Amino acid sequence: MATLGEEVGLRQVRKYELDALKQRLARHLPHSLAVYGAASLAARYGLHSLWPASILVPTCPRPSCLTVMAPITSSAMQCLVVFWSLEEHTAKDVTDRLSRLPHLDWNQRVIMFSVPTVLLPSVNLEGLPHSCGGPPLLPVPRVYFQEEPSGLGTEF
Repeated sequence: MATLGEEVGLRQVRKYELDALKQRLARHLPHSLAVYGAASLAARYGLHSLWPASILVPTCPRPSCLTVMAPITSSAMQCLVVFWSLEEHTAKDVTDRLSRLPHLDWNQRVIMFSVPTVLLPSVNLEGLPHSCGGPPLLPVPRVYFQEEPSGLGTEF
């Protein structure tokens, strides 16, 4: 089984890196809101406040906004929250890193929460390993309103 680090291309973020990560993610708000919020909570209350999830960043020394929130232990519900900039990472690069996360069983469904709508077209379902007959990754889009919709009510 792969371990976090060079083999996967992702590692746990260090406490002293959180402020710089937040600054990189802030440049992509509102699309990076889910991981920005997690990084903000971890910076304020400590990385332990996210347990059993962890914030993962690339192992390469070049600063990047690729951020993955993933469980660091096996659990019944397999889920991810991921954000990356299309200017910094290709979908293939991100897919490759996700496919090697050691605590996810790609034979079971994996839910990717809060996928920014700008990244939905680049989520490559075919690049992830699976043998359960269906797509292992279920992207759940995050929809952002520029202003409060006037029609909120019974028509939904």
